[in-house]
Amino acid sequence: MKYRILFATTLCAFSAGAHAIYGHSQLNAATFDTVGIMLGGGSGTVISPHFVLSAKHVGGNGFFINGNLYNAVQRYDHPTADITLLRFDTPFSSYSLPTFDDMMGQVLTFVGYGATASERTSGTNAWTGYDYLGGFGTRRAVTNRIEHMEDAVYDIGGTSHSTVSLEADLDYYNPNTPADSQVDYYGGGGATANEGGLIFGDSGGGALIQQSGEWRIAGVNIWIDDTHGPNPGGNSNYLDYGDTFGATSVRAYQNWISEIAPEAVPVPEPATFAALSLGAMALLRHRSKK
Repeated sequence: MKYRILFATTLCAFSAGAHAIYGHSQLNAATFDTVGIMLGGGSGTVISPHFVLSAKHVGGNGFFINGNLYNAVQRYDHPTADITLLRFDTPFSSYSLPTFDDMMGQVLTFVGYGATASERTSGTNAWTGYDYLGGFGTRRAVTNRIEHMEDAVYDIGGTSHSTVSLEADLDYYNPNTPADSQVDYYGGGGATANEGGLIFGDSGGGALIQQSGEWRIAGVNIWIDDTHGPNPGGNSNYLDYGDTFGATSVRAYQNWISEIAPEAVPVPEPATFAALSLGAMALLRHRSKK
């Protein structure tokens, strides 16, 4: 298990526990209108008419999305993992249901409201990563590939927590990148078309994937790690090629989500129902012959 330290955030100050979105080619973030701002200092994703999914280390019950402010009537923090659910009386009209499919090898879209960064395109460290710019409060979106999954342990408020994390690395994409910065830490195949990652300002944002024409949430942004490969940006930069980041696996906490927010559990497509019914009938017929 790896050990990482996260710190709670506030809306007006960044800390090592809050993550945001940056990348050389960001997507049209207006598409992802189910991701909003947690007033405790991070983001959250609407996953059903009455529930928002976020990170446990992001505090507060206030949620701002698409020009409207909502206040949760109840908050459910997972007892051990960095994931939380918030319930609202006022219904949301748009949401991204959870997906409980295996995400290994899949390209996810990471969405958040935190800061951003600029590429290093000149000087001694040109094309080795990014430099932090700030800019909390703007929805941004990039992509990356899930190449690893593990039970990561880190500190939240002085207590160690264990969270099953979907993990990705920041891969170089420009041929001008120096050889020692051409790091593909997990070895999953290099940069995606809109390669980017997480930095300060937006823990709790959604890691989304499009399935059957709908955006579904597969993970919740929670941590960053600056320990891989060369560090031209410094030990606390988190923006160099080879750095890694993680999102709480929604699939790993399917039972917990289903128990608290049953309305967020996707209903199988009619074709799936038909296949299940045929399978059940075949099983009954098989058993009846015994």
